[in-house]
Amino acid sequence: MSWVSSVSAGFAALLLVSPGPSGPGKHAGRKSAAHLSRFFFAFCAAVKTLPFDPLDRSAILIIAAAAAAHAGFVSVMGFSIDETYDVVMARHLALSYQDHPPAIMWLIAAAVHLFGSESHLVARLPTLILAAAQSWLVYRLTARAFDKWAGLFAVIALALSPLFGFYLGAVAVTDGPMLFSLTVAAVVLARGLLGPRPINWRDWLVAGLFFGIACLSKFTAGLVLPGLVLFLLTVPRHRRLLLTPGPYLAALAALAVFTPVIVWNAQNGFAAFVFQGSRAALDGHIHVDRWVSHTGFLLTVMGPAVWLIQIGTLAAALWRGPRDERAWFFATLALMPIVFFTGIDLFGFQGVQGPHWLSPGYLFTFPLVGAAVARWRPRFPRLVWGTIAACVFGAAMVAAVFISHTMTGWLGHFVPAITADYDPLVADDTDWHGLRSRLEQDGLLDSRHFLLLGRYEYCFKVEFMIADRLPIACLSTNPVSHSLDRDDAALIGHDAIIITDRWNARQSIAAVSAKFASVEPLPPLWITDHGRRVLRVHLALGHNLQRPIFERH
Repeated sequence: MSWVSSVSAGFAALLLVSPGPSGPGKHAGRKSAAHLSRFFFAFCAAVKTLPFDPLDRSAILIIAAAAAAHAGFVSVMGFSIDETYDVVMARHLALSYQDHPPAIMWLIAAAVHLFGSESHLVARLPTLILAAAQSWLVYRLTARAFDKWAGLFAVIALALSPLFGFYLGAVAVTDGPMLFSLTVAAVVLARGLLGPRPINWRDWLVAGLFFGIACLSKFTAGLVLPGLVLFLLTVPRHRRLLLTPGPYLAALAALAVFTPVIVWNAQNGFAAFVFQGSRAALDGHIHVDRWVSHTGFLLTVMGPAVWLIQIGTLAAALWRGPRDERAWFFATLALMPIVFFTGIDLFGFQGVQGPHWLSPGYLFTFPLVGAAVARWRPRFPRLVWGTIAACVFGAAMVAAVFISHTMTGWLGHFVPAITADYDPLVADDTDWHGLRSRLEQDGLLDSRHFLLLGRYEYCFKVEFMIADRLPIACLSTNPVSHSLDRDDAALIGHDAIIITDRWNARQSIAAVSAKFASVEPLPPLWITDHGRRVLRVHLALGHNLQRPIFERH
């Protein structure tokens, strides 16, 4: 298994290029990375003593190496826009929220309460733990359906996919608990549907509970369920299961777990259902150009080699149909989310807003990838290992470019989109630490002032740093902004710090300014990351709000 050391060393290289969490002292990040690297190699030595066979130990080593690399990679990043929203909402526990179900917020709140910190590592720790556990479950699921070599290659593909490994497997967003829960449900079902013993009511109950947790994480988890029904209908020996209580027990268990979301929505005008449902609205046109563009981006973020094998193996499994029962199981689970969001991209008004929307479907293509590569390994060993090595090297190079640019900004000399006022590669993932100190310095962090913004992404960046010290009036057209304070009466007569950049509200800046007795410009605020400027924020000060700031419909 000398190749395992090579692959693990490649993942460890991703960790070594990371400076680690910033801290006092010039070499704090480098020391942090060195400590993590020494811990990783000590862990590798310990794994060799575990009572597993070589392939099991190899999978554990790769999962550990990937987790260390992912943790090192995100250690240089502030919270993304979605993460910032999740962390802010986690401060106010609820049965559900305006945008998403509550699972990730509950996990973040638990981690923050346990460790007493909202640091990047603490907020992301549940995702990192769930991603590592999910990787082991993918290994076991694929090994059960095919063999352990297939499981190992499925884990390697999962770790090397930028979308699944370096984003969904590391950052504190809704997909982490959803993917983990879907994987647990699939493992339980596969034990009875693909294994030697028949499925029993306990399997259905556990699978239903975890399907419910998946839907408690993200609504799109529900798109997997029609695929399961399709599998049961099309496999003759399982068709009779639809006449037994098991599937309906699973459905009731899932519904019971999902009940908090239903209750919250019933109390709040079904706001989350309406908001997410509106994203699936059709407009009567075919957007081929948008679909081609998004598919190209998906290929990039999934990893070109991984995505091509995913599509090829999924197509092959669909072509063979129920004759290949094991491949058909994964193909049916993957099918509906991929078809649904392809349709939204082609015919929808908004289209797919991010490749992670398709993650519930692509999750179940990894076992198919693992099985295919396992078949190729004896015939084309150099091609298989060479491709894996190239992917590891490519991931390390991309990580090195991103981390070094984050630290220094050197890509600005070559990429026109990176300007002196805005670095699109870094700015959206940067915390606004400078805002709080600027307000304190100018004497604006007091009960007479509030903050006024017209873009929801900035609203939550500000709320994360201000932490309820000032009211925030968010005029964004995005309904998610309704999660913040909307009390007009409390703002009348107060002064507003107005952030005018990238305004996206029904009311224009001029219309909002007319509601104050006077408005004066303020010097701009620079948002910095690792000591360099990444975003220029323009400010104004509105004196004495005289009319309600929110439009009522």
